[in-house]
Amino acid sequence: MVIRHLPFLSLFTSWLCLGATLHAATPPHPGAVIYDKLCLECHGKNGEGVSGKYDEPLIGDRTLEALARKIEKTMPEDNEGACVGEDAKQVAAYIYETFYSPEAQARTRPPTQELTRLTIPQYRATVMDLIGRFHQGPGFDRPVNAETGIKGFYRGFEHPKPEEKKPEEKLAEQKKLEELQAAKAEEKVIAAAKKDLQKAIERRQREQREQEEKRKKVPHRFERLDGQIAFHFGADSPDKEKLISEEFNIRWDGSVIAEETGLYEFIIKTENGARLWVNDDRNELIDAWVSSGPDVREEKKTIYLVGGRAYRLILEHFKFKEKSASIELWWKPPHGVAEIIPQHALRTDRPQTLMIVSTNFPADDRSVGYERGSSISKAWDQATTEAAIAVAERVETSLDRFAGAKPDAPDRVEKLKKFAQLFVETAFRHPLSEEQKQLYLETHFKSAKTPEQAVKRIVLFTLKSPHFLYPDLRETEQPTDYDVASRLALALWDSIPDRKLAQAAAEGKLKTREQVQAHAWRMINDARTKAKLHGFFHHWLELEHAENTAKDPKAFPGFNDVVLADLRESLLKFIDEVVWSEKSDYRELLKADYVLLNERLGKFYGQPVKGTDFQRVSFDPKQRAGVVTHPYLLSSLAYSKQTSPIHRGVFLTRNIVGISLKAPPMAVAFDESHFNPSLTMREKITELTRNNSCMSCHSTINPLGFSLENFDAIGRWRTQDNNKPVNPVTDFADEQGKMIHLTGPRDIVNYVADNPAGHRAFIRHLFHHTVKQQIPAFGLD
Repeated sequence: MVIRHLPFLSLFTSWLCLGATLHAATPPHPGAVIYDKLCLECHGKNGEGVSGKYDEPLIGDRTLEALARKIEKTMPEDNEGACVGEDAKQVAAYIYETFYSPEAQARTRPPTQELTRLTIPQYRATVMDLIGRFHQGPGFDRPVNAETGIKGFYRGFEHPKPEEKKPEEKLAEQKKLEELQAAKAEEKVIAAAKKDLQKAIERRQREQREQEEKRKKVPHRFERLDGQIAFHFGADSPDKEKLISEEFNIRWDGSVIAEETGLYEFIIKTENGARLWVNDDRNELIDAWVSSGPDVREEKKTIYLVGGRAYRLILEHFKFKEKSASIELWWKPPHGVAEIIPQHALRTDRPQTLMIVSTNFPADDRSVGYERGSSISKAWDQATTEAAIAVAERVETSLDRFAGAKPDAPDRVEKLKKFAQLFVETAFRHPLSEEQKQLYLETHFKSAKTPEQAVKRIVLFTLKSPHFLYPDLRETEQPTDYDVASRLALALWDSIPDRKLAQAAAEGKLKTREQVQAHAWRMINDARTKAKLHGFFHHWLELEHAENTAKDPKAFPGFNDVVLADLRESLLKFIDEVVWSEKSDYRELLKADYVLLNERLGKFYGQPVKGTDFQRVSFDPKQRAGVVTHPYLLSSLAYSKQTSPIHRGVFLTRNIVGISLKAPPMAVAFDESHFNPSLTMREKITELTRNNSCMSCHSTINPLGFSLENFDAIGRWRTQDNNKPVNPVTDFADEQGKMIHLTGPRDIVNYVADNPAGHRAFIRHLFHHTVKQQIPAFGLD
């Protein structure tokens, strides 16, 4: 054995010696000496970065010529001018060839796909669909019904029919009247008789009412489709002609769509009795069944919902002898304001209960600019254990229903075993090997005291397994059809394959591009994809800043949470309109010259709009350019009283134009008191960033930010700043060193829409959000 390896070792040793000789004989790159002298301290031996100085790797997309110009103008910091001319070209060539260019990166740091766990959104969505795998009905084995509104079931009692007079009573009354008519001369007698007759009639009516109370009430029922639940019946009933107003009951039964993930506050407003169920039809979210008096009262409760799902919604309302009746169902969605639940959020379908994991997880890692499951901690391990216990308890309470078994049936244990195997295979996203069957199934059924205990253990064991927590964990080099299905579901839904996708994998029908594409198109039309895309745009446009937007009420009176919620809805509706149209085009997100406004927003932005619905309002193309100039985004990238060209410029540089920026050496707070009060914001920022060490980045940031100075702190068009004309005209150098002349936002979006760098920036953000890996790891650039 040793002898056979000697030739190889000898040859390998020779190669090492030869390499050492060649290395010793090769003169150093002329730029290396300059790099070691001027750049090494901040950028590290191989451009990897130095903590506290320049943390990010020295990599990028600039051409060699553009990189040389960048070095000549801005490097080294605090000593600009020390590396110019031929020196700048030499050090640029060394950096470019050694570690900066994409080719150098692929050579020195070959990208690999990281083994990552499920992120928090992926964990919650996966568990929800894992339990949903054993449900039937809308939202599970078929899409949710597109019909909007909710079905109302009305019950009460019919108005009592007047009692027919008996024949003998009719004859007696007729005879009495004839006698009275015959005695017209005797008026006193007639008056007394009339009085007696009136008393008799009243007595008979009283007896009739008493009999009616004793008589069985006739029920009356009807149903109808209601767009919203907002009714004020007053003293009447829902059906004045047939239904008595003293007593009736209504049950609305259907579902509500949660477009975004987060906390939803549900609100009942009524003067009567009411109960509300959301998702769980066994436990009320709000119990206001006992009426406390004649005044309208509010009952509120909050529930966490995962976006892109339909949740069962049941509301019951009853009136019993109160003077009036009314009922309204409101909600406050994430990032929104309280409103009556709109018709577009209601559905007539009645899905089964979804499994919502409410466990608190430690935040996912975002150090690379997007969420990924790379961090492991004791807190995360504890959270997955708590979540697994909650799922096991849920399975235990519905075990026979999930397994399709009956408590005393002779085949119950076999059905429980089949359920357990399907549960594990669904969680692992692939069939079990014989070894895995023994480990995850047979061992527990043999050792547990009861089959129910065995299933509970299997659920716990499965949800703590790396095969569940790490979706890309596989045993073969080449991806199988099951791996393709898993990646597709994770990318589009943050979840596991549904029945159709799992079936395609089992039949080997995910091998060709056409086969995968067919399923991708099917899955894109699912509400879960829309919810994930909302998450992407939240990430790309950095909308977390907008959630805490607050403006000075004196500077912007009336700009409140309601207006901010309208702006957010306007932006999301615009994005949906572009993304889900037949002519879906990324460039339209940038170039659209219109904004969706309702009447309230129209007043703020100088456009007459009538009605609460959002409508397209066209602007001068120089004034509006898609998402870049949407008031919601511009408001979030501004101070409470005035604009912030730096915030806007940084956003445009990184997210729209696609130029990377290093972290500033120190954070400099913008203090209004430090500037001459007569200066415009552009003049203030120019003065603030005049230092050469700042201009290495602000030579790009400032021009882009200044180009949006025609928009005030809430995104309204303006021509004056501090009683001076706004000047948005500027120039900036792109990654290739080309000078771009800007006169406003339209020039920015035209440049980006026609520039591959802008396209790559958008695709990179989308890839990171959906796949949660670096693009080069998949052989892409």
